[in-house]
Amino acid sequence: GVSIIIYFIVRMMPADYIDQHTAAQVAQGQLTKEDVQRMKELYGIGDNSIGGILKSYGQWLSKAARADFGVSFVYGRPVHEVIGKYMWISFGISLVALILNILISIPLGIVAATKQYGAADYIVTILAMIGISLPSFFLGALLLRIFSIGLGWFPLQGLSDATQIIKGFKQVLDKIHHLVLPMTTLVILNIGGLMRYTR
Repeated sequence: GVSIIIYFIVRMMPADYIDQHTAAQVAQGQLTKEDVQRMKELYGIGDNSIGGILKSYGQWLSKAARADFGVSFVYGRPVHEVIGKYMWISFGISLVALILNILISIPLGIVAATKQYGAADYIVTILAMIGISLPSFFLGALLLRIFSIGLGWFPLQGLSDATQIIKGFKQVLDKIHHLVLPMTTLVILNIGGLMRYTR
């Protein structure tokens, strides 16, 4: 149900992903509108009529049920290969964030419970409510704005520094440096619930 609504909303937009990523090349004469239309046909989004959208949704759904997500427009490789490559990175970030969440929220919940209605309890409760109520996209963007763009303490994107070749322990430190903000976002978002539950 939800997938068909999202699929229709995305398909009914005035410009699709291919239009946006080929607009400059079409303007410079590197691609023709016929080339762009062929790309759309290749990805099953060439016909924007209701019948065409229903047909392409049916094709997408039947392929998705077989875990066939086609070829990535950006990477030019099968989507399952791209997901497989980055899935373990996401799993690792989530696992570390979960461990940090447990190590931080349970002790804070215990402190709040033992000093009930005191300053520590109110501070922990306020922090928990902030963590629970903030949307993930807002918190992530806020942390990037402050610590990456504003202060320049952390990189804006990526898993490692592409400007230099580093190995060994320095490479590990570089990866940790790149992952501080994503992990912090996950910890802040999830800390509140467990902290309140522990209390």
